[in-house]
Amino acid sequence: MNILCFAPFSAAWDLHGYIEMCILQSLREKGCNIIYVFCDISSDYCYLYLHGKANCAYCQQISAAFAAEKNMPYIWLSRFAHADDHATAKAFVESLSPEEYPHASYAGKDLGRWVFSTFISFLRENTFDWHNETHVRVYGSLLVSALETTLALERLLLQGRYDRVLMFNGRFLPGCILLDMAESKGITCYLHERGSRPDFMRVVRHDPSSQLHPMDIRPPEKLLMLPLTPEQLEKTQSIMLQAEKGSAGLNWDRFSPQIEHADLRTSLGIEPGKRVWAFFVSSDDEMAAFKGYEYPDFPTQLDGLITIIQIVTKFSDVHLVIRMHPNSGAKGTKRVPLVDKLTSFLRHRNHVNVTTIAADDAINTYQLMKLAEVGLVACSTCAAEMLHRGKPSMAFHKYITKNQGIFVADSKTAMKNILHRFHEKDISREELKECFRRSLRYRYVKLFRSNIPFEMIKQTSPHTVRALFRRVEDIKNARCPVLNKLSDQILQDEEIAFDYVDKSMQLPDQDAENVWIDAYMDQYFIS
Repeated sequence: MNILCFAPFSAAWDLHGYIEMCILQSLREKGCNIIYVFCDISSDYCYLYLHGKANCAYCQQISAAFAAEKNMPYIWLSRFAHADDHATAKAFVESLSPEEYPHASYAGKDLGRWVFSTFISFLRENTFDWHNETHVRVYGSLLVSALETTLALERLLLQGRYDRVLMFNGRFLPGCILLDMAESKGITCYLHERGSRPDFMRVVRHDPSSQLHPMDIRPPEKLLMLPLTPEQLEKTQSIMLQAEKGSAGLNWDRFSPQIEHADLRTSLGIEPGKRVWAFFVSSDDEMAAFKGYEYPDFPTQLDGLITIIQIVTKFSDVHLVIRMHPNSGAKGTKRVPLVDKLTSFLRHRNHVNVTTIAADDAINTYQLMKLAEVGLVACSTCAAEMLHRGKPSMAFHKYITKNQGIFVADSKTAMKNILHRFHEKDISREELKECFRRSLRYRYVKLFRSNIPFEMIKQTSPHTVRALFRRVEDIKNARCPVLNKLSDQILQDEEIAFDYVDKSMQLPDQDAENVWIDAYMDQYFIS
């Protein structure tokens, strides 16, 4: 069996590179022929270099060193390139008008769509404006490199018969190109990402019919219907609260400044007695991953936030605090459109009951969660973190579903109704309890059943890792039962099972679940 792994980011993001090496070596030990391909198609812009021009020479250098250190055989993508590919790609893009860029197609190849996700991630924009010089320059350059990469990948696929493709998440150029091209040929693609907890990974078999994020696999409904044991409830809630301490939680980056203010209300200029609601901005870079999940009334995060401001500012007893995401701060000379547009909107309306906390302000996010009585988001995990602290939360993005216990506003009318219910405190204890129950079950499945423990690495931060093997030959299936099982599922063309950590299918015992939830709410939630 021939396994193709295309790895344009693996050396720069060694966590993903080591995941690939381990899976590929497990497959090689079972007799598979491994084709490991690094990218060396030059590009002016690349997702690895969000703050300026790409440095392809440096990336190729560290890629070669990365593979050599672990004795991992590889080839360069340029082996399948032709000398005139760059001229062909440049001439094609120059034949287009800028307004055609998002829909550009070359010989049936959907270049414009392949580029779009990386474009909006790179500039943190939600749309392409063909009147904007920067937009045109970046999109046009990405189209050139996309077509060059496409031509080389097409020849790679033609020159070999591949049974499986393994790659990192499949969203960015050039991975999304191979994802579409491979599946158009009926080749099953497996995608990997880091897990929700340290030393865990996620691997999914991509569903070609999915038009959303390649790795967005919803937990099976039957798992979400199962009551949890007190032990399962306890460890899930513990993980959900650990991010506050900067330890291993659902996203263990230490984004929030550790400094806490003696009186946060006064520090933010909020009048005594005012009710505090908080909106937690999602990174536009991350939201770019979920293009297509927007509800029609909220095509961008800013549209939803402005609607919230327009509704909440009519509540004279409520002060809205908007907490910008750390990634929403300007990087060097690059401006972040959401920040500028929000600032302009607020400046022209003088909303005295709205405070914005800038991305680099030393305000502890979890102190704000304790002060606020309501959590509002587009699709941030802060909604769940607020709920697990006893506060009702609302989202307005399809990535968050009602299965997660969050109130979902799928229209302006629904948003108005939900916010009015929050204002009238029309959320009963029983309704909050059911929200909490759904979130506990959902988070348990996502944290403990869909994460795969990684036996051959040790994470030292969310993005850095120490390999527990010196050379790939040290990886043996006999000593790595998880890798052995995972490679078997890939070979057998199976979906990756939700049973790597907890294989128990306990008998439903909702009474025990109710007892634990009631006791927890009585002790920790404010009535």
